[in-house]
Amino acid sequence: MKKVEEVIRDIHLINRRARFEGIKIFMTKNILKKCKEKGILDEVLISTKNTEIEDLVRKSYLFMDENSVCKKTF
Repeated sequence: MKKVEEVIRDIHLINRRARFEGIKIFMTKNILKKCKEKGILDEVLISTKNTEIEDLVRKSYLFMDENSVCKKTF
């Protein structure tokens, strides 16, 4: 499992890429901390149909939906 700081850094990088595609990915340190406590930091939630972005994140990243809900996609 990655450190919280690593995940936040990676999310910023992916967010930058996702913005070019017009995709918004929501993540806050507070929610990330809660997810870490629940032991699901390595799960992924992504709500876009863009398979290229999905492929980038599906390996090890966690994403929030518009309601900042922490959940799994698979």
